[in-house]
Amino acid sequence: MSVPPSGPEAAARTEWTLIRNARQLLTLQGPSGVRRGAALCDPGLISNGSILVRNGIVHEVGPARRVENLQGARRAREVDAGGWIVMPAFVDAATSLIFPPGRQGEDRPREAVRTESAAIRIMSKRAALGHAQATASAMGNRGCLTAGARTPCIDSSRAALRTIAKVLRVHQALQGRPLRIRSVVTPGLAVDVASDHAPDVEARGAPAEDVLIDKWLPFVRTHKLATILELDLNVFDVTAAARIARAAAGLGFAIRFRCAAAPANAVTALAMESAAISLLAPCEAGGDRPAEDHALAMAGCVRMYPAREAFNDAAAGPIRTAVSGGAAIAFTSDSQPGDSPPGGLLSVAVGAVQQLGLRIEEALTAITWNPAAALRLTGAAGSIEAGKPADLVAVALDDYRDLAMAAGAPEISLVMRAGRVV
Repeated sequence: MSVPPSGPEAAARTEWTLIRNARQLLTLQGPSGVRRGAALCDPGLISNGSILVRNGIVHEVGPARRVENLQGARRAREVDAGGWIVMPAFVDAATSLIFPPGRQGEDRPREAVRTESAAIRIMSKRAALGHAQATASAMGNRGCLTAGARTPCIDSSRAALRTIAKVLRVHQALQGRPLRIRSVVTPGLAVDVASDHAPDVEARGAPAEDVLIDKWLPFVRTHKLATILELDLNVFDVTAAARIARAAAGLGFAIRFRCAAAPANAVTALAMESAAISLLAPCEAGGDRPAEDHALAMAGCVRMYPAREAFNDAAAGPIRTAVSGGAAIAFTSDSQPGDSPPGGLLSVAVGAVQQLGLRIEEALTAITWNPAAALRLTGAAGSIEAGKPADLVAVALDDYRDLAMAAGAPEISLVMRAGRVV
């Protein structure tokens, strides 16, 4: 397989690449908004398809007999898809890129979060960059090329703000290597502003939300470090979260909310009122809320399920009910400092079919288009169509429906970022 050259010489001329011999091409083309209902089930299938790429951007996609006869295809470098399934690269809308050494696991009490955040705080920028690069490379190898990368969930001190800025600058330095990164600011544990253990708190005595509104958010936006704010409703109550969301929206942030449990009516109302782009929360037994999930989808809000909490008997029924009721769903690794680095989203999609009763088409949309919508990145990720970067994954199967019966992690045979093999 030939790989297109890189560097100044390649940039000085038009470069054509033809991805051919795709037995099944899943384009995920469809409606422009969040996908739900019938749109969630349409993979945009093209049998015996080809993709013509110009300077890393999809120029044309369609049946091989048409695309391969275009003028640009005649002088293109060819990449053989091996008769496999080709689909858009995956999107993880909620993950972390920096995983400091230390305790790993899912049950992370507050003190563990503080310790892990402190480990990032004292880490040099070079070390942080190295950790993040290793995580980004591992994600790329598993077919995920777009990520909503979270900052550590920490307090409201000056030191915390410096840590946030350091992590966000690491995200900027890693942009496109190989991930397309959308940074997500995640203010978390509020410090006791009267405590001697928090001597560097700015505006001592002020509520944590005041520090966030007056200091953090303007700093992040002024320096163009992030565009999405995640508010954890286990940290801020609904009233404080609504106030912060209004201030953040005024600065140009998109808003998403996080819950540790299935959302209540007040949370759904808050998401609607705040025009939230997504709501990240698990499902629980008795948590069937099809009317609320449908209302969120109609408002353009993606219902995101963390993989670690989605695959259990209590969640299976509510998630299937949510999808049948018109929810716009997405799956995310939700990996955070202290966890193991994120795994493969394709395995998550297969698990959603085998354990949650989803159709394979619904599961694939939930790791491609909808998480891209949850990051406001559908113009660059989530589908294969003209004008978008050629971010692709090939899986060594004859029929994409065979993914539903896969045992273990399906083999990813080829990953391309902007038309180049990763």
